[in-house]
Amino acid sequence: MKPEKKFNIYFKLYSFLICFYPKKFYNKFGSEMKLVFNDLLKQNSKENKSIFLFFIKTFIETSHEIIKSNLNTLFMNNKNLVKVFLVCLGLLSIPFIAMQVSTEVNWSPFDFIAAFILLFGAGLSYLFITKKLINKTYKIAAAITVFTALFLVWANLAVGIIGSEDNQINVLFFGVILIGFLGTVISKLKPLGMSNALIVTAIAQAVVPVIALIIKQPEITIGVFQVIIINMFFVTLWLTAAILFRRADSNKNLTLKTI
Repeated sequence: MKPEKKFNIYFKLYSFLICFYPKKFYNKFGSEMKLVFNDLLKQNSKENKSIFLFFIKTFIETSHEIIKSNLNTLFMNNKNLVKVFLVCLGLLSIPFIAMQVSTEVNWSPFDFIAAFILLFGAGLSYLFITKKLINKTYKIAAAITVFTALFLVWANLAVGIIGSEDNQINVLFFGVILIGFLGTVISKLKPLGMSNALIVTAIAQAVVPVIALIIKQPEITIGVFQVIIINMFFVTLWLTAAILFRRADSNKNLTLKTI
């Protein structure tokens, strides 16, 4: 392959890569970076150095800088995201410290990663739901919704709501979360729509133990009543959030933030 053709390929790949820099950075330095890269390609060629190795090295270094720049921009432009991140670290420091002073707490690296994903995901969900609204009732309803979803997933993964975490019937509870998520999408985050979605979610939550009883047909013991009580706790939380969303809909102070 002719050197000119190689230069052209590497230049196009580099030009495509730097497009992933934050927009302001790219608009300011993009053209200059392309010129510098092109000059360095020619310089390496004149010095009989491998332009392929130069490109690979530059590609790796630039990719690293792009990731750093985007993360810095993301956190600098969104202080709430930083708060969520710090809260997650603070919460996860509790089991980490407990592990240093007690053998009863024994979290694996996977446990910490999974917990961080759940907590950070819950925080992002709350920010997304409430980002355009300044109504307190709506925000409280959103907080209860996110907390309930997080608590349901966490409890189900950690110990299992029906029996142990290995009981396959517990998969039905993830169906409840899915119904709530789809309802949220369909409602477009409008308070009345969110209220209706959570009522349906509460009904789905209430139906899960009934389905479990029909499928498993267990003996009626204290454990069965405990499952029903725990499940009704979640139903109550869904309905509480639904009521608050409905109240937010009728609140004259429901205001959209201007963007």
